[in-house]
Amino acid sequence: MTTRLSVPMANVLKSMGFGHDYDDFGVHGPVSHASRVRTCDALVKRGLMIQTLFGEYLLTNAGEALANCLNATPANN
Repeated sequence: MTTRLSVPMANVLKSMGFGHDYDDFGVHGPVSHASRVRTCDALVKRGLMIQTLFGEYLLTNAGEALANCLNATPANN
């Protein structure tokens, strides 16, 4: 089964693949934070991230592998 990732999901995976925290990049204000949390929740449902008891999001092994693939692929300009 193939699941497509939206651009925000891919951006979160790429950033977390570089070692950033889930809310460490470009989150300013409650609306942006809420959208980032919704994006991370969607990635949790796909098995690419997990949420800790403290509300932090971490990459799973599959998420880390996908993030490495996304970071290795040059962006189309």
